[in-house]
Amino acid sequence: MNTQFRTLAGRYAAAYVGTSISRGDLEGAKGKLSALESCLAKISDKADFVSHPLIPVAEKIVFMQAIVSEKADAPAEGLLELLIKEKRFAISGLIAEECRALIESASGIKRAEVRTAFPMSREIEARVRSALEKVTGKKIVIEKGVSPDIIGGMEIEIGDLFFDYSIRGKLRRLKQELFT
Repeated sequence: MNTQFRTLAGRYAAAYVGTSISRGDLEGAKGKLSALESCLAKISDKADFVSHPLIPVAEKIVFMQAIVSEKADAPAEGLLELLIKEKRFAISGLIAEECRALIESASGIKRAEVRTAFPMSREIEARVRSALEKVTGKKIVIEKGVSPDIIGGMEIEIGDLFFDYSIRGKLRRLKQELFT
């Protein structure tokens, strides 16, 4: 999704788990995230109904409450109700992602997406994690991806940072040097 939706989701996430984080209650923030994810899992296959423009908001809310109210955390249910009223339910998954990012950031954790041409061995993954932890000063959680287009080497994304150590990237840079 575009940056505008991610920014909006970040604002909802900050409002939803931000107070727990600012008080240093990371477990409380994790509990809120878990409750939100649980509610979203229950309602995910009915998202078309909840997002349908012709169904009255009141009916959507009653429907959502009937599905998620068993063991639902009141703040999670309240957030979903607000998203339905404001016609922003479509970004609920992004909000959960942003909540997780806020909690991880407060915990000193960074996510790194590492794409390689072939699956990484555990040894290579450990070496990459160690190098990234030295560079960032934070604990790194690696999300692995395989993309044959890379040819060899790897591409690494950490937040807004992008490192291209792939053969495809080297060829692209060589082509640029030769033709500029």
